[in-house]
Amino acid sequence: VTAVTDPFATPERAALRDTVRRFVQAEVLPHLEQWERGGELPRSLHERAAETGLIGLSYPSSVGGGDGDAIDALVLAEEFHYAGGASGAPRAPWAGRGRLARRDVRLG
Repeated sequence: VTAVTDPFATPERAALRDTVRRFVQAEVLPHLEQWERGGELPRSLHERAAETGLIGLSYPSSVGGGDGDAIDALVLAEEFHYAGGASGAPRAPWAGRGRLARRDVRLG
């Protein structure tokens, strides 16, 4: 019998969830209404996300990413939503391999 572990329930992913939750509470929620009215996210949010280690989470470290995988990117987006962040913000360029992510930019 082979035991199957839940890839979403690792200690590393629990720590990622905590980091994302704290980031959203401190850096996003206080400004969310203003940003949604303005229709854009400030550069300072991206800079703070980089300082926190959330930029390019699922990209390889050889290009400045976090060496994560698709599950890490999903955990980031999921926790961002659960913490109360806007639905569009996790798709920002720093969130991972989303449609807007730029592979030609050195991340980090």
